[in-house]
Amino acid sequence: MPIPFIMLGAAAMAGAAGVTKGASALSSNSRADHMVKAAQDACQQAQEALEEQRAETTNKLETLGTIKLDIWSKEMHDFVQSFQSFKNVRMEGGPELNDRLRLQIENPDNLKNMEIASIKASEITHAGISALGSGALAGIASYGGAMMFASASTGTAIASLSGVAATNATLAWFGGGSLAAGGLGVAGGTVVLGGIVAGPVLAVAGTLMKAKAEEKLANARQIKAELEQTVEQLGVMTDFMKRVSALSVQYTDFLVDFRRAFYQTLNEMRNIERTGRQKQRWMSRNLQKTGTEKIDFNALSDAEQKKLHQAWLMAQVLYSVLTATLLTEGGEIDPGAATALQDAKTACPMENVWGL
Repeated sequence: MPIPFIMLGAAAMAGAAGVTKGASALSSNSRADHMVKAAQDACQQAQEALEEQRAETTNKLETLGTIKLDIWSKEMHDFVQSFQSFKNVRMEGGPELNDRLRLQIENPDNLKNMEIASIKASEITHAGISALGSGALAGIASYGGAMMFASASTGTAIASLSGVAATNATLAWFGGGSLAAGGLGVAGGTVVLGGIVAGPVLAVAGTLMKAKAEEKLANARQIKAELEQTVEQLGVMTDFMKRVSALSVQYTDFLVDFRRAFYQTLNEMRNIERTGRQKQRWMSRNLQKTGTEKIDFNALSDAEQKKLHQAWLMAQVLYSVLTATLLTEGGEIDPGAATALQDAKTACPMENVWGL
């Protein structure tokens, strides 16, 4: 009766082999499941980090845009109004400036641009900054030049400022809501962040994060590799926004400090204007004139001339920072953004702003 035992043994061996194969298959499925799940978790974390950084960067740009508007509508507006009260102003001497900054300062259109920008900024702030929205404020932060305000009316100005964000995919995304809320603003898949087109990356991330655990191990390895690449790209985008945020903070810090020094000089210039007006009124009574002529720079004392010259140069340096471009039209960081700020810092060190 040995045959039945042999057959039984063979059956047992076959069963054992089946169990082994089944266990192996379960192990493979388990490894695949774990592999995909770990990659999905890493991708989810990368997306959350990106979204958190997007919100922070938007906030920093909003802060910078707000302070730019505030300076345009206050200090720069007051400077233009006061400076236009003088005539025959000579711009001689002053601190050593590098060629880039000197070329900007010597632009004959600067005063007119200051006037346009300050008037439009005043109109916008009177209408309410909240009407602009974060996208437009990001636009002011990134492209805060006089051309931002070169429009015929407040309504047009606000519309054009909003349009800057709408036509720039990166700015649209900064102000366009979270990923969960629809993600990429008006520009969809054309948002460029850190040299990477955000739309396809986020689309790939969303698709791969829905991959099923039943995928074969080979497919799981492919999904893992693709998710790892996506995580790397999300990291590049997050790093880009960190650099934009840091640059925004540097500009904001400079403007906050510089406007204090400029405000003091501006007050001294307005005192010179008031004194000049008083002398003018006194002279006009004797000469039977109206007393509304511009104040002659040549009639000022040396100290007054020096202070007026200083106010002009400080306004020009401030103008160079207010009009500096942080982002290119393509949404990349402008290579000249850091340079413009450094030029201003070198020309006007905060610890000694030309004798203040």
